[in-house]
Amino acid sequence: MTQKLTTQELLKKHHFWIVLGVGGVLLPLGLWFYGVSNVKAMTDTERNAREQWHSRINSLRPEAHPNGEFTSIVLDVHKVNSNHVLDGWTKRYNAQKHLVDKWPSWLTPDYQEQIRKCIKENKPIPDSIRQAYLNRIKEEFPNLYKKIAGGLREPVQDEVVDMQPGGNRPRPSLQSGGQQRGNPGGRYSGLLAWEPAERARLQSKLGGSWTTPPDSEQMIYTQETLNIYEVLIEEILNKANQDEEGRTAPEHHQATIKKIQALLIGKDAEPLPILGTGAASADGMDASGDAGGDAAAAVESSPARGGRFGTGADDTPPDGKFRFVDANGRPVPDQKLAPPFAEFRMLPITMKLVMDHRKIPELLALCANSPLPLEVRQVNVSSVRGNPGSSQSNQPQQTGFGQPRRPDPSGGASQLDAEVELGPTDMLVEIRGLIYLFNPPDKNVIGTGTAGTEAEADGAAPAADTPAEGAAGDVPAEGETAPPPGA
Repeated sequence: MTQKLTTQELLKKHHFWIVLGVGGVLLPLGLWFYGVSNVKAMTDTERNAREQWHSRINSLRPEAHPNGEFTSIVLDVHKVNSNHVLDGWTKRYNAQKHLVDKWPSWLTPDYQEQIRKCIKENKPIPDSIRQAYLNRIKEEFPNLYKKIAGGLREPVQDEVVDMQPGGNRPRPSLQSGGQQRGNPGGRYSGLLAWEPAERARLQSKLGGSWTTPPDSEQMIYTQETLNIYEVLIEEILNKANQDEEGRTAPEHHQATIKKIQALLIGKDAEPLPILGTGAASADGMDASGDAGGDAAAAVESSPARGGRFGTGADDTPPDGKFRFVDANGRPVPDQKLAPPFAEFRMLPITMKLVMDHRKIPELLALCANSPLPLEVRQVNVSSVRGNPGSSQSNQPQQTGFGQPRRPDPSGGASQLDAEVELGPTDMLVEIRGLIYLFNPPDKNVIGTGTAGTEAEADGAAPAADTPAEGAAGDVPAEGETAPPPGA
């Protein structure tokens, strides 16, 4: 007959396993709670100590420092540094003023003077001037084609004889849509091609499809955009197609740059890699920081900037919204309300070029030496061969200049026409960077931007190469208003 074991006998028989199980659970839990309480106490102690030191340091301001001599020295150094910043600011502004602060010659000198006065005093541009601008602005973008050394590459239009009834007068034959039918042999003239669809979009955006006068901001930023396009063509693209003696390539197949796939400015430009640390320097060429994968992805998904093949590149007139970026490459919703810097504005630029990739170093040198220096943040290289949309035509190529280029949803430059005579070393090169547009110098606004305030709010220390005066914002001084175009 089976005899039931009592609780005491069970504990005695299996005491080893019971003690092991209870100890294996309770002991680690006890040690964990003990460790957590110690860490929390140490953390609280360190935090309180830091806060006390931070409070004591913040109380030592020059105006209230007990040592009058120290206060005087600090204020003198501050004054000297402010004068240095103002001198450098003035030189940079004067160097670029004639390039971006200009208006078409068909606007009378009186009109131009009124425009500059309205900008300075933050007044609307008169209706009569905006109407005059509407009447002639359609001519301005096509005039850029005349700036291309060697000419814009276009089909050769052959006249097709089409006898009209009742006479022997030939007339050019037209295709549907009113375009001339010609070029049956695929003949082209001119040195540098420019994507026709992109030209049509820019023509519409910059006045070609306007039916009503632009408002003051649209007029200012449209002219600023046209002026910058002129500098990019004359100082970078044309010089890239010249030899060491300044002679332009005589034939299309000998050109370094064969086609402009896209020139994108402001909100249309592709996203810039976000810089993790540091701020841009006042000379426009010393921004620091690295592009991070997560940070770069955050910009790529920004709804404010869609790029050439996203939602950002459209044909609406530029109006200043999300046109400029801050020191980290993030779009600024409104430069006037919360400008990161007072000394300059940071305008993103994207150039997509079909070119000889062996000449990339020379192209980057031209960007840096341009009268409007282009600070290159990223260079992407991809193939232009293969069927549109194929893996061959969109395979990213790693370069030493930036991250590999992501596949282009439209096929990019793989959809090349017969107008481009590709060589074995030609590739699609995409350059993303910034142009620094300096505002009229004003000593009173040095260091008044939001860049320094944002860094302080985030608890971030300023970068080592950040000027002592700090990054300043584009806030006009009292009695002054938004800067003139490109100022």
